[in-house]
Amino acid sequence: MTKTASNVFLSFLLLISCREAVAATPPQLYGKSVVVSWTENRVHRFVGEAQFRQVALHAEQSIYISTTGRPFSRSTYSTRRGTGSHELVGGSGHSGTGGAVVVQFQGRSLVTVQAFIGGARHIQVDFDPAFSSCTANVILGRSGSTATLIIKGAITGDLVEVQSAKIDGAKCSIKEGNVFTQ
Repeated sequence: MTKTASNVFLSFLLLISCREAVAATPPQLYGKSVVVSWTENRVHRFVGEAQFRQVALHAEQSIYISTTGRPFSRSTYSTRRGTGSHELVGGSGHSGTGGAVVVQFQGRSLVTVQAFIGGARHIQVDFDPAFSSCTANVILGRSGSTATLIIKGAITGDLVEVQSAKIDGAKCSIKEGNVFTQ
C-alpha cells in the first residue's frame, strides 16, 4: 500500500471509530476555552536528510467552544527554528499531510485525532463531573510496522520523519471566554 493510500485508509478508520462514540458538546463549556500544552521530545529528520536528530518541540492546542457548541482549534508548535500553527474551524478538517483531523466530545472527554502518514497524534482531555477542571493525555504513535511517521512541519512547512517521540508535561486548563480574542 502506498503512503498516500495508507494515510487515507488510516484517516478513514479514525473517522469511523471516532464517529461511533460522539457526544454532544457539554453546555457547561459553551463560551469557554480549553488549552492543552505538552513537550514532544522527538528523534526526527526532514525528509531527504540522512541523519536523525533529537528535537524538543513545545506544543499547545487551544480550543474555543462557541456559545452554540462549535469548536475552533489552533495548534501551535515551537522549536529553536521558530513557531508555527494550524487552525481548524468546526469539528473536522485535514492535517498538512492530508490525513483527517477530528475534534469531538466523547462523554466527559474532548478528543482530538490528527492523522499523518504512518501514524497519528491523539489528544484526550478528561473533565471532572462539573467541567471545572481537566487532565490531558497526548500520544504520538506509528501505525503497524511503519518505521517512521511523516508530519508536515508547522514551522517550516517541510515534511518531517519522526522515528520516535516521548510526550512530557501534558497539562490543560479551562478559561472563560475566547482565548483567540484575548
